[in-house]
Amino acid sequence: MMDNQVKAAHIQARAAIIVAIITGLFSILTATFNRNLASNIDILNAQNNVLSNQIAELESDLGNAQTAYSDLQELYDTSINQYAELNQTYSELDKKYQRLLIETSRTDTSSVSKVVATETKWLDQLEIFYQEGKHISGVTSDGWCKIWDSSLQKDSLGDEHDHGICVRGFREDAYVIEYTLNGVYTGFKGLFTLEYESRNTQIESSFKVYSIDDNNSEKNLLYSTSQALRGGVKPIPFDFPIYSAEHLRIEISSGSGDSGEFLLALVDACFYK
Repeated sequence: MMDNQVKAAHIQARAAIIVAIITGLFSILTATFNRNLASNIDILNAQNNVLSNQIAELESDLGNAQTAYSDLQELYDTSINQYAELNQTYSELDKKYQRLLIETSRTDTSSVSKVVATETKWLDQLEIFYQEGKHISGVTSDGWCKIWDSSLQKDSLGDEHDHGICVRGFREDAYVIEYTLNGVYTGFKGLFTLEYESRNTQIESSFKVYSIDDNNSEKNLLYSTSQALRGGVKPIPFDFPIYSAEHLRIEISSGSGDSGEFLLALVDACFYK
């Protein structure tokens, strides 16, 4: 009986020791875990603070960039407006200058030749607003105008062209063609030529262009050929300002000479701006 009691006491003692050891180890592990957890929290908090500062700096940089972009956009818009105003002023001054030259019977197309066309419209792509043929006597002529067809017609040198119009030439006849342009274009260029089969015609012809007002009561000469066109004369190139004309009149007239029909043409002719 005594032996059993001793054994039980020994077992209880050992169990208490084991429990104490386990409790001690658990306390040590818990303390170590808590220390490591606290250390990790401190590290994460520090990293979070660094990231927060970086985000704040980036937000500040973004705000500065947006302000700078807004300032640049405002400066760009101002520059565009100033350029448009200067370009308009230059255009108006050039118109006055060219008109003065025309009024004093001088020509100067230097400013036109420097202009880079941003848009063109072929003459044969525009609808004719008004047309008529007249004899020098004032009676109506049976003149006509048609679209240039390069498969059938060539200029006096034998060169073909894709765009243009041709009119019937006849001695002492004048042909009038009018277009409405709505002030869109600033220049007109092309070639004034005899059609190939008419290249030997000796009747002299001229080509003039006017701007006219809405009431058709006033004409302003914009261009006139400097020489007459006849057989033996090469196609005459032209390129001149039309000052954003609203209404344009083309007059092609022929002088005296032997009777007979021939063809005159404006080829590669286009309005541009």
